[in-house]
Amino acid sequence: MNLRNSRVKIFKSRLDALLEHHSELKLAIYGKKKEESLHSELVMQLALQSAVLWEAFLSDLVLAYVEMNPSKAFFEMKDRVQKSITNKFGKVCARCIRFQGPRGINRRTIAGLLDEKGWNITARTANELSIVANSFVVSKYARRFALDPGESQFFAYVVAIRNYLSHHSAGSRAALKSAAAELTDPQNAALRGGINAIGAYLKAATPSGPSRAEVIVMRLRALGDKL
Repeated sequence: MNLRNSRVKIFKSRLDALLEHHSELKLAIYGKKKEESLHSELVMQLALQSAVLWEAFLSDLVLAYVEMNPSKAFFEMKDRVQKSITNKFGKVCARCIRFQGPRGINRRTIAGLLDEKGWNITARTANELSIVANSFVVSKYARRFALDPGESQFFAYVVAIRNYLSHHSAGSRAALKSAAAELTDPQNAALRGGINAIGAYLKAATPSGPSRAEVIVMRLRALGDKL
């Protein structure tokens, strides 16, 4: 199994575990006095945890693709180093400096080069994700990160969900409402709806049965499999 497949498998198994635990917790609160409020907390937790797993997965996946073929990433790093030296010390100095990639290539080395602060390789939009992929990942893998319009809408929506559930600020709430309003593609129909109380919005059942929070997890699972 190559590195890409192993990352996808781990991501999907983590999402499956989230859904399983969520189902068990729903059974545990069934019939309780505060069932509705507890259910709201459960769906918010499910949506947030799945969005956080998604961000970590994307970073891991980019690193895995680079580890499989680091040539594009090393070229990009060389170009950045030379431009930085040129800007600071001039072209003559830059021509005297030779960039040499590390002899031993492994995940730790790649992460140090591409994610030197250790905060994950992130993207706020599908377009940003595509730019990151095309900067560091060779073409035959980078093209996997080109999402269709519906997937791009969903990507921005998940980022907005994560941000709002993380700190519930006025700005993140406005951004979430804006992202939800952009879910115009038919594949996102189940997620459309007014977001007044986030718990009520996420636990609302979709036409196919699962709650919106559960749909988010299943959509992330399918999108991860595609990448």
